[in-house]
Amino acid sequence: MTPEEQALRSYVESFNRHDLEAVLACFADDPAIVDMSGKRHEGRDQVRKFYELQFGLFPDGRCDINAVSGHAATGMADTVFRGTHAKSGRVVTACGPEVVKFVGNRIKELQDYHRLTS
Repeated sequence: MTPEEQALRSYVESFNRHDLEAVLACFADDPAIVDMSGKRHEGRDQVRKFYELQFGLFPDGRCDINAVSGHAATGMADTVFRGTHAKSGRVVTACGPEVVKFVGNRIKELQDYHRLTS
């Protein structure tokens, strides 16, 4: 397993535990996320708020990994997200890749290409 693949697996495991500090530890000091709607979240504070919102909206949300690939400071995790929306009770599933750029073994930018399937 490459360092990038190991970092992606660690990120998904931290996400599935809803361990905000462990998720943030997977990111570089100046991270960015492009969410599935195309909105960009830049900087540690915005990334923290992004995950706080995600964990609040989907308290049972988790991703199952279909495939992970990574090398040369880039990577991809193809996952299926499943979670129950906290307010509506609706079960949501989304599938697709997260494409990642790394600095060292930490995520610099994560682009989320999940699409709703339910």
